[in-house]
Amino acid sequence: MRLRAPERRGARRARDSAASVCALVVALAVAHVCGAGESEANAQESASAPATPLVPARRVVEVLVAGGGSDASSLEDTVRELLGRLTLVMESQSVGHIDADDASFRSTARPSLLARVGIDLRAKDVAVVTIVDGRTGEVTVRRSVRRDGPSAVVREEVAHVVQAAVDPMLLAERDRAAAAQPPPPPPPPAAEPVAEPAPVTPPVVPAAESAPPRDRVAGSPEGHAPLALDLSTMAGAGAFAAGPGAVARAGG
Repeated sequence: MRLRAPERRGARRARDSAASVCALVVALAVAHVCGAGESEANAQESASAPATPLVPARRVVEVLVAGGGSDASSLEDTVRELLGRLTLVMESQSVGHIDADDASFRSTARPSLLARVGIDLRAKDVAVVTIVDGRTGEVTVRRSVRRDGPSAVVREEVAHVVQAAVDPMLLAERDRAAAAQPPPPPPPPAAEPVAEPAPVTPPVVPAAESAPPRDRVAGSPEGHAPLALDLSTMAGAGAFAAGPGAVARAGG
């Protein structure tokens, strides 16, 4: 049976509509499955993520360098290397001058700041190192380093001055962080030892007496047969007649 053109077009549209609906249903199902898998993965990742430790964040050391020309960059690299061994982050900046009494130099507004270091290289024969505690704003070190030796030696000496001054600050910071943490919970009480029961000695049961052998007669002596033979002899003398006198006799 052949369909006319309008009927064929209607059947084609119906098939196209059904195919579109099926494709939409499949797409929604795939999106739902993917979304559920992603949510489950996120939940597992959140559950497996470690808790944030109660330790201070990485501390920052600000280094301000005044003057120095081409030596300033090499000096900053040397100081950064030594501070990196202490797991400290160094931020360097070139300034026109360093004033240890300036309020901005002794500011404590930055919570992550451990120390602020000023290195004045404007004089050609000396390097002045000034270090301020970033938590209190107090000047902890003020030292002059002679620059009459090789540049590499001078850089190492200045960097070691900074490292030696910052290391105690970092140790004190870690001690305060450890003291601020809550104490560990006490261990559970030890269980009382359970007394072991005394060993029970089983009663001694006397062995049952063996029945007498069948061939033993009650009342008979041990080891004797029920039948016995008794022999005895008797002897004597008496008058037998008036004529012969005494006559011996024997019996059994």
